[in-house]
Amino acid sequence: MRKNRRKHAGIWMAWLLVMAIVLSPGSAYAVGGAGVSENDIRAEEENWPDGPEIVGQSAFLLEANSGMVLYTKNENETRYPASITKIVTSLVVLEHCDNLQEDVTFSHAAVTDIEDGGHHWDYKEGEILTVEQCLYAFLLESVNECGYALAEHVAGSVSAFADMMNEKAAEVGCTNTHFNNPHGLNDESHTTTAHDMGLLFWAALQNEDFYRIDSATSYTIPAAEGRTAGHQLTMHHKMMLSGSEYYYDGVKAGKTGYTSVAKNTLLTYAERDGMQLVCVVMKSDGGGVIYNDTKKLLDYGFDNFRMKDLTAVSQNFCNGLNAGYPMPLIVDGSSAIVLPKDISEVTMKFVAADSSDAEGTVGRVQFCSGGTVLTSQPVRLMRAEEASLTAPVVSESELAASEAASASDSDSAVTSESETAAVSDSESQPETTAGRMTVTTDAKNSGHGILFWILIVLVVLLVLVATYWFIIQVVKRHRRKMRRRRRQQRARERSGRDYR
Repeated sequence: MRKNRRKHAGIWMAWLLVMAIVLSPGSAYAVGGAGVSENDIRAEEENWPDGPEIVGQSAFLLEANSGMVLYTKNENETRYPASITKIVTSLVVLEHCDNLQEDVTFSHAAVTDIEDGGHHWDYKEGEILTVEQCLYAFLLESVNECGYALAEHVAGSVSAFADMMNEKAAEVGCTNTHFNNPHGLNDESHTTTAHDMGLLFWAALQNEDFYRIDSATSYTIPAAEGRTAGHQLTMHHKMMLSGSEYYYDGVKAGKTGYTSVAKNTLLTYAERDGMQLVCVVMKSDGGGVIYNDTKKLLDYGFDNFRMKDLTAVSQNFCNGLNAGYPMPLIVDGSSAIVLPKDISEVTMKFVAADSSDAEGTVGRVQFCSGGTVLTSQPVRLMRAEEASLTAPVVSESELAASEAASASDSDSAVTSESETAAVSDSESQPETTAGRMTVTTDAKNSGHGILFWILIVLVVLLVLVATYWFIIQVVKRHRRKMRRRRRQQRARERSGRDYR
């Protein structure tokens, strides 16, 4: 009988433990489907504009503000980068030189160890430029000798500097890149992809000194003691030059490249209407073809997509998920997303985090259209120090007032089940032909419903009852043991008296 009681008690306790684990808020993160591990999701299904045909064998177009990939062509095939390598060299130099006015002395190797056709200036061993002057010559006119001299100045040797370049590539997420020199001249082991170069170019653009130098269209290096002569530099990227037939309004920075093996390569950064496009074209033809390829891609991005700021709506959505979590939820990063201009309806969904998400991430807000995930943003628990900085819930009336105060061409609506609220575009947002855009929240997996809380209450009650029952059983067992001992003691005492 006692064995059966113990068996039943063990079964009840195991069942209660399993229920507590399954229904606890911590495990509820795994309910509702797998999470999305990347933010640069490129939609390839319905509602996605057809991309242009280009000559270049690899291409990659990224809207950097949202992290959304708009166009790809063989983006993971390895190519020779040629002189677009120089943006990585420049970034590594800038991250390791605190003083851009440091003198760089050209060694014998820097002015002689360059393949035929790779020389730009007739510099002599021992001549001197500053780090900044070398970078201007390197990025604007692709002077290979400056890259060699900078590599030796920073790392002591070209091979050691190449190791630093590869470390930087791995740091920004490149997976198919290996650099073997600082200038990009022909080398069988010096390869990368359009995707990886897009990541590296965007990383470089975040450096203020790099952007200042690479966005310049001209620069003068004056004649001075220790150098042969001064130099007047002009940016080689023709889409940045207002007098060029290839000039493109909005192009801010970039880098050209060419070798006999790599053919033409081109990096371009352009801004317009709140969008920031990073464009990579590799192994294209010369004679203006690569500029036409890039123009087609930039036109495709600016003409077919629009930037939409859904920060307020995303936070409201997260506020509706707070129940069951120890701290309020917050969208980690901006909810400015890029949408095809002809999309008129977007659905927001919550999906639980998986093992690939960062620590503290409980899930993601997905922005979907017609069953296609356009992009997503991670959702995490708010840190204590952020509590006072979090935007409060925006009411329907406040959102409507926000739209009324915005530009007259901002005309987007947000629908959340039975409630409707307005969201205004940013001031730089162009008017679209889509008219009103509806954003619907799918709460199917978003937060915990009443049934969840009923089950939680039942589990708590069952745990309390089981705990009470367990304590009672322990007390009863202790009492039975004490009574048994007392009976045994009295029996021994009687046996002693009988013996006497």
